[in-house]
Amino acid sequence: MEKIGDYDEEKLNHKSAIRCAKAAILLSSIKSSTHNSSTDIPLLQKDEAEIEMLKIEYLKLKLEVKKLRFYAANMLVLCFLCLLILPIVLALI
Repeated sequence: MEKIGDYDEEKLNHKSAIRCAKAAILLSSIKSSTHNSSTDIPLLQKDEAEIEMLKIEYLKLKLEVKKLRFYAANMLVLCFLCLLILPIVLALI
């Protein structure tokens, strides 16, 4: 039985893995390219901007996953408390 949010978390992890791979490819292409050519400078700046954008997006996804875990844990605690309190309330009725 899957936990609440496992599918969403797996989907987010898959997307973030793809973005990390793209960032790694861009980094390796920057390292392998020569910096002497003046025509490569705009391309390198574009690649670096894209890498920064991917890093920011990755951090946003990590924060979203943390929030999902927090909400799932709170829901679990709430359900547990309801299961503990329900028999007491029914016994009083």
